[in-house]
Amino acid sequence: MLFIAGYHPIVKDLGPTKERTCPHCHNRRFWLLQRRRYYLSLFFIPVLPLRTRYGERCPICGYEEPLSAEQARHRQQEAELNRRAVTENWNEERYAAERRRAGLD
Repeated sequence: MLFIAGYHPIVKDLGPTKERTCPHCHNRRFWLLQRRRYYLSLFFIPVLPLRTRYGERCPICGYEEPLSAEQARHRQQEAELNRRAVTENWNEERYAAERRRAGLD
């Protein structure tokens, strides 16, 4: 009997966080919050989640800085707010008001 097993991550972008200058490529952009879940897979189907890692990634060069789960939880609220601001095309005034209401300022 033949079993094909593997160990691989599934990466999910949680949204843009803060505008930062990358220490690697020196571009200034909004970094992306990412969650990486590593799975044990059978026949290329993810079966069992083994661990979860968080990080912020530069969208230009892909340089990534790891985050703890606690840091990621705090930044996830900001990432969701930024994602909504982009998709709903908020102006600066509404964005500032929403940040204050969410307690991010």
